[in-house]
Amino acid sequence: MQELKKAGTFIEQNLFFIILFGLMLSGILVGALVFCGLNGDTADRLSFLGQGFLEERYEKSSFAILADSFFSATAYLIVIFLLGFSAISQPFEFLVPFFKGLGLGATVAQIYSLTGTKGFIIVLFLILPGAAIVSLGMLIAVKDAVRFSNLLLHTAVSTGYTNGMRENTRLFCSRILIFEAVMAAGALTDCICSLLFAKILLN
Repeated sequence: MQELKKAGTFIEQNLFFIILFGLMLSGILVGALVFCGLNGDTADRLSFLGQGFLEERYEKSSFAILADSFFSATAYLIVIFLLGFSAISQPFEFLVPFFKGLGLGATVAQIYSLTGTKGFIIVLFLILPGAAIVSLGMLIAVKDAVRFSNLLLHTAVSTGYTNGMRENTRLFCSRILIFEAVMAAGALTDCICSLLFAKILLN
């Protein structure tokens, strides 16, 4: 009974994050199902995306892989940051994890279609480590952006005296810089995984 109570408390305290995580998982599932549901000709025409990913990991330098991963992750963070400065952007902020998952699911499905059962190992060692770090940072960033948007909305519609948003804005911006460091860590992990496993798995 005590374990159930603890589980219920954990869910209640982390419900917001769980919802965002569920949206990302939904995006992964939809992305994979959409690609798998394409007819043969369309799937073949789109397979160049997965093939390009594999070739990049095999042929590009470590610095190029690091830069590509970092700028790709940073692009999502910039979108989250800009959306956070709108009082009514919450619905769009919730869509960011879904679209991130959509791209990830489609990429994973393409890799499976190109490499067969070996795709599981490729995804596990080449994609998952870096993607997990980036996704975690992104989800927490979205959570912060939604809260900041809610504060802006509350301030905009409040009829009472407010002290402004300077401190909250400073805190939000400083946390975004921390999340940028998380994106860098995810990109570095992606680069290291490619350096260690790409030549072995993609031969």
